[in-house]
Amino acid sequence: MPQSGLSPFERPPCRGTQTGILRGGVHALLIVLLLLPMAWTAPLAAQQQAVGGRVVTASTREPLSDAQIQVLGTERGVYSQTNGRFLILNLPGETVTLRVTLIGYKTLEQTVRVGTMNLELLMDGTAVELDALVVTGTPGAQQVRALGNAVGKVEPAALQEIATPTTVRDIIGARIPGVSISHGEGTVGSGGATAIRGVGSLSLSHEPLVYVDGVRVDNNPNQTGTGSNYNGGTARINDFDPEDIESIEVIKGPAATTLYGTEASNGVIQIITKRGRTQAAQWDFHVDQGATYLPSPEKIYPDVWARQNDQLISMNIVANEAALGHPVFTTGHNQAYGASVRGGTDDVRYYLSGDWNREEGVVTYNWQNKLNLRSNLSFVLGDQLDIQFNLATMRLRTRASGYQPITTMIIWGTPLLKDARTRGFLINAPEDYNQITAIEQYDRTVSSVQLNHHPLPWLDQRLTVGGDFGFRRGSQLIDRTPEQPGPFGAASRGEKDLSDTRTTFETVDYTATAGLDVTSGLRSETSVGGTFIRRLRESSSASGEIFPVPGLETVSATSTRSAGEGYVEERSVGAFVQEQFAYKNRYFLTAGVRGDDHSAFGKNFDFVVYPKVMGSWVASEEPFLRGLGFLNALKLRAAWGKAGQQPSTFAAVRLYSPSTGNDATPTVTPSNIGNPDLEPEVGQEIELGFDASLLDDRLGVEFTYYDQSTKQALISAPVQPSTGFPGSQSLNLGEISNKGIELGLHSTPIRREKLAWNLDFTLATNTNEIVSLGGITIPPAATGNEQVEGFPISGMFFRKVVSAEYDANGQLVNVMCDGGTGPSGKAQGGAPVPCSQAPTVFWGGPLPRWQGSLASTLTLFGDLRLYALVDYQGGNWRTNADIGASHVFFTNSKCINERPICSPELAAYAAMGQYQPAGTMKAGFAKLRTVSASYTLPDVLVGRMGASRATLTVAADNLLRLWTAEYSKYGHHLTDPEIGKEGTALDSYEQEAWPQFTRITTSLRISF
Repeated sequence: MPQSGLSPFERPPCRGTQTGILRGGVHALLIVLLLLPMAWTAPLAAQQQAVGGRVVTASTREPLSDAQIQVLGTERGVYSQTNGRFLILNLPGETVTLRVTLIGYKTLEQTVRVGTMNLELLMDGTAVELDALVVTGTPGAQQVRALGNAVGKVEPAALQEIATPTTVRDIIGARIPGVSISHGEGTVGSGGATAIRGVGSLSLSHEPLVYVDGVRVDNNPNQTGTGSNYNGGTARINDFDPEDIESIEVIKGPAATTLYGTEASNGVIQIITKRGRTQAAQWDFHVDQGATYLPSPEKIYPDVWARQNDQLISMNIVANEAALGHPVFTTGHNQAYGASVRGGTDDVRYYLSGDWNREEGVVTYNWQNKLNLRSNLSFVLGDQLDIQFNLATMRLRTRASGYQPITTMIIWGTPLLKDARTRGFLINAPEDYNQITAIEQYDRTVSSVQLNHHPLPWLDQRLTVGGDFGFRRGSQLIDRTPEQPGPFGAASRGEKDLSDTRTTFETVDYTATAGLDVTSGLRSETSVGGTFIRRLRESSSASGEIFPVPGLETVSATSTRSAGEGYVEERSVGAFVQEQFAYKNRYFLTAGVRGDDHSAFGKNFDFVVYPKVMGSWVASEEPFLRGLGFLNALKLRAAWGKAGQQPSTFAAVRLYSPSTGNDATPTVTPSNIGNPDLEPEVGQEIELGFDASLLDDRLGVEFTYYDQSTKQALISAPVQPSTGFPGSQSLNLGEISNKGIELGLHSTPIRREKLAWNLDFTLATNTNEIVSLGGITIPPAATGNEQVEGFPISGMFFRKVVSAEYDANGQLVNVMCDGGTGPSGKAQGGAPVPCSQAPTVFWGGPLPRWQGSLASTLTLFGDLRLYALVDYQGGNWRTNADIGASHVFFTNSKCINERPICSPELAAYAAMGQYQPAGTMKAGFAKLRTVSASYTLPDVLVGRMGASRATLTVAADNLLRLWTAEYSKYGHHLTDPEIGKEGTALDSYEQEAWPQFTRITTSLRISF
């Protein structure tokens, strides 16, 4: 709807047009300069034809921004500014009726006299937002009331004022039930893993698809990172600036993602960025300053032990370094500066922003610089066509440890080296890391054009064309030391590694929706459309070893060199049709089907079809329920559907690799047998649930039960030697099950004038099980993870000592292990047998069986907000090699050095040479993730600065661990139960990684 209007503190924008093709950050800055004059044009209308005032909460009188104020019966309307103020000009008549809408609040209609300038529009909060719009799939936005599936939604703007999240994952994490976001390592620039409703694949990615403004973007964490394999990747979703995001929607499971087709069975994350509005230019600035540190690192890293002259000795390496005057860890300085402008006329609207961020870790060689620029322009070309141009550029430069991090040297150090060069560190002292430079540079541009066409009153069309273009350069340099051998052994002779990766995601998406009122109460909407996606990855690498003299830094200067090159291209095309019926705006039935073809399918497999059916019923609007005073809203919903995930790029193709034959002649050798019948994995899900608002909208409940299965799961089966091909072949044989519930509660226990208290609680459960492997036995991984029917994916299986004791001479005797039970013989609880005859039995799975959060926001006097967030998880296990190897391999724990060893059970594992079970532990925890205080400065003070609103926030993240399921094993404690591998939630093995850092941030946000 075209809208216009002005804040009493701002001037009207002039009308203008901006056209052309935009490329790169330079063009974004140019647009900023071109559009700045829009903010400085003189007023056009007289005040007596206007209505103005503020939109505030009914309870605390806190100003509300982004509320839509519409004059009923006209096309006049505005959005409230950051201070809640609004002004609508050129109004006819003596009175008008205003309709005020804002997500999270009840719609307000109020008749006012024209010329009134001090209105106070009071908005009551609502616990369930049935009329809110969400981007649910290819057809476009829909009201929540029409959906048969659950959609998680987060709006960053309000969160940024009270919690200062720095990444997109920080915004999503712990706030949407059913979404598991592991934080991975604590190093700056690291990522983690994301899983929605468990994991449904044995061999493919479990990361969700990510769309930004309708364009598919790269979310592959395995193509990132710096240095050697001791450094994990990052989360590419974190490249996007939270300051630019209007909302984030998480679409969970196959029942909801059917129309996204192949690759969507893991769920979809939709990021919708900010748009221009019909208003005078609104400027927003923010300045963040903060610190990153490890609190009490000498307690985080336990003492190391040894025996010297048959005496038990120990030292705390971290404390010893501090005593010597050169502490291992430092306090990193974090800073961010950003600005944006938003506004426009009825015909041209704009949002422009720039943000620069520097984050430093707890060692001087771990930092990240990040620059984000964005330009979003909208043009209304008559009554039937509007065009949206979006352009974002990102530049990141990240430095990490490279090689084995200093945490390795601390965890597995020894007091026997206290007086040596390394001062107790295992191999390398902290100063050695000055010899290593590991840098990742990442440049990324995401652009799109969206055309919305309304040729007829009953027909809407939308065409979206866009792309995500990224270039990554990772490099690691190890300087040659003058003295040889150097601290890194052979590597100290000098090494240089370079890897370049260019990624391209291209999206073309078209949809058309025709609406028809069949009867006075029945409406039909038919949608059709199609999508084309092209994904390209080009890579090259070069490496060299041995610099002849110190000071050289290029690969070409090394004595031994090698190079490589790769090219991968994938294409997918899909088409869909969907029919939705709505009766009396409270009964909804939707059915749809999508067909997909993908270049990774086998040549004998043509295409795949994904159907869906869903329905919802807004029961609270039935006459027989309207009299229930405690029930404000109730929606029942159900959905069933399918979505898929394509095989890996070359799994279906028979491949030969180049090699050297006799007499040095070039030839080829078999490398991959392929499978011409290869199909996608197909996820099928049914979900049931309800949304309810109770007790005068003081309590909102969202409940969902889901039952999901993955059919035709890909299994790597060993290839028969007679074929002449090595390795394994991908076959569609497996089946995997995920079941669980999701519960979200939003409550307002206290809602009074100048005082409000909000509580948000989430809980999600997940039961993951391999139903079938199709008769294939998959060899166990070296870490002890196995794929066994009847157990979770990547379960941990080890021999389990059930009895052991010492005789009178201190000798280990009566060592027995669990003999296993159950259909597979892999369950614990079998009769004890000698450990040499014992099978490996199930200890636990890597995926949390339950997780959730509790958030509290206390608002005092309308301008002071106190916020706290606790998140928790449990039911999962992790093999912590830091502990296991300290006991058995490096033998630097106290227990293993006592005589006799403090635990006969540990002594038995040591005798078997099994360090993994000595460190396999429950991984549950609860953390005080965020604590903050936010204060909105008084209007009098803000007005003197010429501003409309200013907020000061102080926040602390990762402040305290409240509960740990298993803190220590045989007396040796872990550093952080949350540490996990980057890019996968299934790798339960962890060693040498950094714990989560504590971060304190002070943020000042000012609007003009």
